[in-house]
Amino acid sequence: MRTIIVILLILSGTSAFAFDIDTIRVGRCDMEVMVMSTPTEHASGMLGFTERSFPYGGMLFKMGKRGRKIFHTMGMSMNIRIMGVNQTSNGSYNVLTDVYNGKPNIKQIPIDAPDILEIPESKYQMYYKRCLQAKEAM
Repeated sequence: MRTIIVILLILSGTSAFAFDIDTIRVGRCDMEVMVMSTPTEHASGMLGFTERSFPYGGMLFKMGKRGRKIFHTMGMSMNIRIMGVNQTSNGSYNVLTDVYNGKPNIKQIPIDAPDILEIPESKYQMYYKRCLQAKEAM
């Protein structure tokens, strides 16, 4: 895992923080993800990104504990797919929940899982839909 320090423009302010980039396996998919581990990183997530400006396969929110978490897409500029995942003993991840279609401006998406994975919609459709081995929410 390599740590990268990046300056991100988020909404109208400038925030600088460090985050990790990692290659993980989810189902049968290998993907490079931005790993969000701190409360500040969890709060900003994909806000400020567009499909064109987000260079990774997805964003992994390391939350560490199973339990209900509430995510939202208020203020987002792109559609995402969002799902609950857990890390197995061999280091790979399994999808635990349905895959939710996170269109912009949804106020609450409750997910009960230790960690959360978000994938930009176009990357989900082009690269990950088949290999994730997950059910889409209706």
